Amino acid sequence: MDISHNRNPSFDNLTSSRDSSSLNLPLVSLPPSRPRSPFLNHEKQIDPESGYATPSDPSHFTIEDEGEAIKQHLLDISERSSISDSDGSISPTTSASQHATTTYTITKRENVINIIIIIINTLAAVGVVFLNKAVFKYPQFQNAPVSFTCSHFLCTSTVLWIASHRPFNLFEPIRISIIKILPLSIAFCAWVLLNNLSLLYNPISFYQLAKIMTVPCVVVLNFIVFKAAIDLKTALCLISVCFGVALTNTGEGAEKTTTILGSCIAVAAFVATAVYQIWIQKKHRELRVTSPQLLLCQAPLGAGLLLFFVPFSDQLPDPRTVPVDGWLTLLASALMASVLNLTAFLVIGRTSTITYNVVSNLKTVIILCLGWISDGRKLSQRDLTGIVFAVGGAFVYSQVAQRKK
Repeated sequence: MDISHNRNPSFDNLTSSRDSSSLNLPLVSLPPSRPRSPFLNHEKQIDPESGYATPSDPSHFTIEDEGEAIKQHLLDISERSSISDSDGSISPTTSASQHATTTYTITKRENVINIIIIIINTLAAVGVVFLNKAVFKYPQFQNAPVSFTCSHFLCTSTVLWIASHRPFNLFEPIRISIIKILPLSIAFCAWVLLNNLSLLYNPISFYQLAKIMTVPCVVVLNFIVFKAAIDLKTALCLISVCFGVALTNTGEGAEKTTTILGSCIAVAAFVATAVYQIWIQKKHRELRVTSPQLLLCQAPLGAGLLLFFVPFSDQLPDPRTVPVDGWLTLLASALMASVLNLTAFLVIGRTSTITYNVVSNLKTVIILCLGWISDGRKLSQRDLTGIVFAVGGAFVYSQVAQRKK
């Protein structure tokens, strides 16, 4: 490579009167094990005039050589990928324009895909609540909540297994010792089962508001167990959540939609959810696994644990007495739960946890509004104020927690 144009003219006399090998040139020595640069032209030889080692010598070459070679390499690529003009000439400008257009198209396509996944996740979250409630309206399924939960676990296991293998390969499946995840799987079963029971014995609006209480419960448990400090912003968010839930569920008409049994189950459900959330974060760090990898290991084990209790806890229906639409609703509910779990992983993986938190709060508002409509309960000013305080407090808390991370 001829790099004489890079030399300082003041050195011309020096190079002519002194042997080139004696010049103290700024050469960079590379370790012999370093692979040869793909940007270098290895057919070049050492330039005897300048004394610089050309790229053909892999043991010595200058930084200027590398930079010039990279620029030449990029120009070659641009020329090869460009489109000939009408007269047969090559237009590098056209190639750069095409590259920019291609990049814009890819970015636009990725954004469209992200929006579609967020919409599917939102529809799945809303749909699974109402489908589960629809399943429990069939008398044949009301006495089989454990079997119902087990069917969700089996369907989720199947969907995740398919997603982790060809042609999808959304994540890499791993094996975890049963001893390591058995306690977590028991907590997983309790969490899902209690939430299903809460939906069985409570209206959708009360069920969803009770789930918001998971936020203050997590903070309180962290404070009691791990001595985690609670700052002023967090405390104000928790007060807002508790005040909103209390305001909404003590208004006119609230006594018609809730029972003592339903309230107790709802409390047990959000406490179990808080315990599981704290535990699952610890397990993620301990086992160094992602959410879908852990769920793929938990779901089949959870189904096996629940199957053991089915003969003692459930009154299984006679399949002949269940109408066809009942079975279809059950199947749709299980598939919807699987889609919800899978798209939640995709939303976080393709966007961010902040986006997921915003979407989660949007789903809460949608479910609450549709729940009020399905319950036939009029939304009073008191209820609306309570929803704003509860959902707003949960939203602000999610943002504060994310900034701390």
